[in-house]
Amino acid sequence: MTHLVAYQSDGYWRAVAQLPRPVTIIDSRGHHFGRAQIDSLEWIDIAGEVKAPPATGEPVGVMYLAPIEGKRPPRD
Repeated sequence: MTHLVAYQSDGYWRAVAQLPRPVTIIDSRGHHFGRAQIDSLEWIDIAGEVKAPPATGEPVGVMYLAPIEGKRPPRD
């Protein structure tokens, strides 16, 4: 995943934050982002304005970067 998305109570997104590095989750239990991690990100709304990070318990989703090509490089 490359971004986190904070959602409003009506289901529309209110802000998005880019992760400093993409995160790959291969465990079916998912991943936990701590409060400090969430607070350290810059949350931007649709107008490009900085917003407060989501509060504890507010819904947060993820955005994934889909590669254009999924082939492995040839082996030597």
